[in-house]
Amino acid sequence: MGTKKLRTAVATLTLFALLPLAACAKVPDNVEQTTVEIPLPSDIDGMDSSKLVPTDDKANCRKAPALKTAAKHKESEMVGAGVYGTYDWAAGKTNGGQIWKTRLAYAKTNLAQIQLTPTYTQIGNVGTQVKLAKKVDSIAYVNGDFFHLRQTNLVYSAMVEQNKLVYSPKGETEIVGVVEEPANEHTGVQGPSTIKSGKTKIAAQGLNLIYLGTDGVGVYNELKTTEGLPAVDWVVKVSGGIVTSSKAATEFKVPTVAGDLVFVARGLGKDQLKVLREGDQVEYIKPKNAKTTRFIRTGIETSGTVTNSKGDAVKIVAVNDRTVRTKAGVVLFTAELYPKTSALSATVITDSTGLVTDVFKAGRSINVATGTNVLQFGADVAAFARALKVGDKLKVDNSYKIKKDIKLFASFGNRENAMINGVIIAKCTPSHEDIRPRNVIGWNENGDVWFATTTMGVRNSADVFNRFRLGGSTVHQLTTWLKEMGATQAVMLDGGGSTTMYIKKPNGDYLRNDLPASEWVRNVPQGLGMVLR
Repeated sequence: MGTKKLRTAVATLTLFALLPLAACAKVPDNVEQTTVEIPLPSDIDGMDSSKLVPTDDKANCRKAPALKTAAKHKESEMVGAGVYGTYDWAAGKTNGGQIWKTRLAYAKTNLAQIQLTPTYTQIGNVGTQVKLAKKVDSIAYVNGDFFHLRQTNLVYSAMVEQNKLVYSPKGETEIVGVVEEPANEHTGVQGPSTIKSGKTKIAAQGLNLIYLGTDGVGVYNELKTTEGLPAVDWVVKVSGGIVTSSKAATEFKVPTVAGDLVFVARGLGKDQLKVLREGDQVEYIKPKNAKTTRFIRTGIETSGTVTNSKGDAVKIVAVNDRTVRTKAGVVLFTAELYPKTSALSATVITDSTGLVTDVFKAGRSINVATGTNVLQFGADVAAFARALKVGDKLKVDNSYKIKKDIKLFASFGNRENAMINGVIIAKCTPSHEDIRPRNVIGWNENGDVWFATTTMGVRNSADVFNRFRLGGSTVHQLTTWLKEMGATQAVMLDGGGSTTMYIKKPNGDYLRNDLPASEWVRNVPQGLGMVLR
C-alpha cells in the first residue's frame, strides 16, 4: 500500500508473528523499543494509493458537514462485540436546503471478534431481509451486492461462501475477498479460554480484545497493539503468576512487562473475578485455533473443469448463472440455484462425487436436487456429454482464480471503491451526487469494520408508495463520514430502495437501525452479516 507507516513494538516479539503487512500499531509507552512490523488485520491487496487524487480535488462534490454538527447522536452496544448508532440532521442541513432529513446509521466491531459472512437465498431468488440476518445469526446486517431487480435477481459479482464458489457469471467480476487467518495476540484472539486458580476455573471471552460482552471476562497481556479497550467493572492484576491486585475499577491499562496479565470483567462477570485475592496463584490457558479476517480487493473468475475418465477436460465458464449462453464451455449448476437451470445443447446430472446419474443428449432445463450437480454443455462441447453414460465417473472441479494464491472464506461484490488507504475516491457524477439512500462497508488497519447507511431516518408521508426511499446522502458524503469515524477503506454496496440495516437485540429479535420498523423493506438475494466468532 502507498501510505505505509512504521511504528514501534516490544523487542521480544517472536519471529513467527512478524508478517510483512501494510500497517503497524502502537505499543505502550516506557517500554524498551526497536522498530519492527506488527501484523494487523488489514487489506492485503497491496493497492498503491500513492498516485490517487481525492475526488473533491478535481470535482465539485457536495460537502459533508462534520459529525459533530448532527442534531442528535446516540450509540449503544451490540450483542457480544461492538457498537451501533445513528447521527440525525434536520431537514436541509446536509443536502443544500432540500426538505429531507438525513440519518447516518452505523454498526462497528472488530475483525478479530466477528466473521463477515454473506447470507443469501437460493441463487436467483430473493428473500426477506430480516430472515437473511437471522439465517447466519448476525449481530449486525446490511443488504449486499447490486442485483438485477425484477429480472433474474442475480447479483452482479461472484459469490464465495464457506470456501465454496456458489455463483459466478461468465468472465471476471470485482469482489472483496474475505480471508480467514490464524489470529495473533497483537490484534486479539477471541475464543474459549480459562483462568485457573486452584480448583477455580473462570471462563474468559478471549485475549487482548477491543470489545467484551455485557457479562464478559477478558484477559490482556503486553502484546496488545490495537487501539481500544472496553469499559469494565472489575480489574485483577497478575505478575509472575501471582495476583497483586483485585478490585472494582472502570478503566485499566494493558501490562507493559512480558508475562504480566490483567483480568477484567463486566456485569455479572465481575462476580467470577471477585473470588481471586491478592497472593493467589493463577494460570491462563489461551484460546486455541482462533481466527481473524483480512480483505483482498480482486477480480475473480471461475477456472474449474469437468474431466472424464480418459483425462479429457472441458472448461466451466459460469456457476449457477442461467443467463449464460455458451458454445465452448460448461455451466455448472448446484442445489444453491432457484428454480431451474437453463438448457444448453446437452445436459448431464451427477451426484456429489461426480457419478453420472442421467444424460440428456438434447439438453434439458432441470431442478437441481440436493447433493447433485447439473452440467449444461454448449454446442461446441456437447459431444463430450453425449459420449457419457450412466455410471461413468467425472471429476467436477469447481475452482476459481484470483490475483493471489489465497483461499477465500467468502466474498462480496465490489461494485465501486469509495476509499483506498484513506484517500476518498468516491465519484461525484450527477447520479452519485443525488440525495438518496446509500450503503457502504468500511474497515481500517486496526481491524475495525463498519456497516454504514444513509436514509432520511423517518417515515416520509410524501412518498405515497413508501418505496422510493427519498432522502439520504451522496456517495461522497457517506464516505467522508465513514472516514471521520476512522475507516481508511470503503466499498459501496447496493443502496436506494434496497438499503436496510438490522441490529440483533439481546432477546434475539432484530431492530431496524436505518429507518423505523414500520417502513417497507425490499426483498433481496443477498446480504452481509457480522457474525460472532
